[in-house]
Amino acid sequence: MQIKVKQPYWFRNDNKRVFMYGFQDIIVEYREYSQDTAEFVTKFSLEGTDRRFANIDSPKVTTPVGCPPFNDYTVKHELYFDEGLSEKFNFSTDIFQPLQAVYVKTILKTAGDQVPILREIELPYRHEEIIE
Repeated sequence: MQIKVKQPYWFRNDNKRVFMYGFQDIIVEYREYSQDTAEFVTKFSLEGTDRRFANIDSPKVTTPVGCPPFNDYTVKHELYFDEGLSEKFNFSTDIFQPLQAVYVKTILKTAGDQVPILREIELPYRHEEIIE
């Protein structure tokens, strides 16, 4: 990649021509993904409050403007109660344990030449106060 800049204006300083250039917000990235699937885990927490999760609905995902929409094949979510991802749980099921933190695994899959791009993940949930 090459960036060419031309500056026809200059001023003289110590018998030399001085050209001034200024650049701002130039971001160049090259990313190549060689796998068809990627995944990451997001922790959602009510820790530090007197609340617990009572029910958690499927995450709502938004994509950046101009990106293709996703579907159930390209973006999937799994709900876990522990950081080690050993206690999988279903979305939209009542939770009777005093859970203040849950973990959502997001799995992204390519569909042809399209890769899903996520802008935001929102986790709809219902909470209750912890009764001791």
